[in-house]
Amino acid sequence: MTPNHLHAPIAMAFLEAGIHVICDKPLAVSLEEGEKLATLAREKDRVFAVTYTYTGCPLVRHARAMVRDGALGEIRVVQVEYAQDWLSLPVETQANRQAVWRTDPALAGPAGCLGDIGTHAYQLAEYVTGMPVRARGGGDDVRRESSCR
Repeated sequence: MTPNHLHAPIAMAFLEAGIHVICDKPLAVSLEEGEKLATLAREKDRVFAVTYTYTGCPLVRHARAMVRDGALGEIRVVQVEYAQDWLSLPVETQANRQAVWRTDPALAGPAGCLGDIGTHAYQLAEYVTGMPVRARGGGDDVRRESSCR
């Protein structure tokens, strides 16, 4: 639970020491950092897990079961939102330490909130439907050949 720019360096230090890692999102602030983490975890034969706590929520699991059991019919469109309002005011200018790093691309990473909270929406869409996301916006957004597991 550190600012985004510290996730990869801290995780790498633990992996180098032979310690399993549970990391918050995003894993890293760049694809290159993320790939280095994956390679290091494989080389060290360590578990490298990512936290997606919403999948443990009973309502999310129920939604997944409904999709799996066909209770909702054919899934044709998936729309996921992760609404937050705590940064609607400029709280980063009022000594809110969490807001300061979350609004600074050098600390939060170039993806900003997409890497931090948008990843929840992405993961939930795949978890609930059992279908991997194929494209961003427009047209068919999911692969229909997948099924819930």
